[in-house]
Amino acid sequence: DSGDKDTDRAESKQADTWAVYLLKERPAMLSAIFLILLFGWPLIVAFGAFDLYAGDISSRQLRYQLLRADRGSIYFGRLLGTLITFLIVLVLLGTTVSIYMGAKLPLYGWGKLFSWTIYGICALAIATLPYVALCAWISSAIGGSFASLTIVSLIIGGVPLITMIAQSTYEPAGYLNYVLPWGFQTRLFHHEPMQVALACGGCILQTLFFGWLGYREFTRRDL
Repeated sequence: DSGDKDTDRAESKQADTWAVYLLKERPAMLSAIFLILLFGWPLIVAFGAFDLYAGDISSRQLRYQLLRADRGSIYFGRLLGTLITFLIVLVLLGTTVSIYMGAKLPLYGWGKLFSWTIYGICALAIATLPYVALCAWISSAIGGSFASLTIVSLIIGGVPLITMIAQSTYEPAGYLNYVLPWGFQTRLFHHEPMQVALACGGCILQTLFFGWLGYREFTRRDL
C-alpha cells in the first residue's frame, strides 16, 4: 500500500510539473490549442488521406501512370505529397494563430510565441506521419474510396474508444492505445527531453511499419 501511495504521489508530482511547463513556462493558450488540435488532427488526417490510392485502384486509373513510372515512385510520391500538404496546412494554421494572439492578446512576447509555434508545428508534423502511413496502407489494400474512408475512420477513432471501454473493466487494456500514437503522442509536448525522444521514436517506428505494409500491398496487388 505504501508503495502504491508513493507511486501515485510521484505521478501526481510529475503531472503537476508537466502542467506548469505547458501553462506557465510556455504560452498557455497556445499550448491548449496545440493539445486540442493533437486530439482532433488524426481524424482530419483520416479525411484528407483516405483516398491516396483506393479511388484510382477501383477505377483502374493507375495503369496509365504505370506506363511512365514504377509502383514505388507512385506510392512514395503520393505519400510524400500528402505529408507536405499537411505540413503546409499546419504551418499556415500555426502562423495565423500565433500572429493573431501576438496582435490581439499581448500576453506573451513575439519570440516566445514564435518559438513555441515552431515547436508545436514540428510536434504535430511528427504525429501526422504514422496516421498518413496508416491511411496509405488501408488505401492500398482497399479497392474503394468509401470503404477506405470507413475503415480508416473506424481504426483511428475506434482505438481510443475501445481502449477506454476495455480499460474500465481490465486495466492493462489501456496498452491498446499504443497500437496507434494515441498512447504517447501527448508526450511530444512533455517537459522531459527523453519522453519527447521516445514519443518521436514511437511515431517514426509506426510510420516505417505502416508504410512498409502499404508499400508491400501496393506493389503486389493488381492495379
